[in-house]
Amino acid sequence: MTVRTGPLCAGDWQYTVLAVTGHEELQAVTRGRADDLALVTAGTDVCTIEVRATGPAGIRTLACDGGPVA
Repeated sequence: MTVRTGPLCAGDWQYTVLAVTGHEELQAVTRGRADDLALVTAGTDVCTIEVRATGPAGIRTLACDGGPVA
């Protein structure tokens, strides 16, 4: 597994895309300081209610609208 994109940050939220050999890429959304991260959600679809309702606009765009991830 390798980090393909990110972490991309907005406030204390982070969005990361992981490349997994032989599998679909995985996405992860975390919150907190770099030394104290909490996992919000991870998987192939991270547009959860928590992300939509409380995530910063940039994280919502990446997680829910398939925003630019290069």
